[in-house]
Amino acid sequence: MADPLSYSFTVPGDPVPKQRHRTSRGHTYTPARTRRWEAWVAACYQGPRFEGPVSVECVFYRATKRRVDLDNMQKLILDSLTKAGAWNDDSQVVHSCQTRLLDREQPRAEVTITEWKGEGE
Repeated sequence: MADPLSYSFTVPGDPVPKQRHRTSRGHTYTPARTRRWEAWVAACYQGPRFEGPVSVECVFYRATKRRVDLDNMQKLILDSLTKAGAWNDDSQVVHSCQTRLLDREQPRAEVTITEWKGEGE
């Protein structure tokens, strides 16, 4: 059996959690900080298109100890990768792991996507 396809990349900068949509004057919009980071993650992704189930590992190196929701940081990454064409839909993610660490000097997100060769899909 061949080794599973895997791709790793780094998103420089202090990772941010995905913010909820806002409503103003009857219109719903995505906050600017979320839009900027989604575009930045998509621009940093230069990998292949994954057609089947995948595993995603995200390691977030934050510049401060300020509390942020780890799930929302990963949600921003997954939504960005969908827009970047890494896969058809983030429902292809059947396994994930996320870690939040401190690195004041080089904040970043390190992401690894690997074809899932496990049971169940």
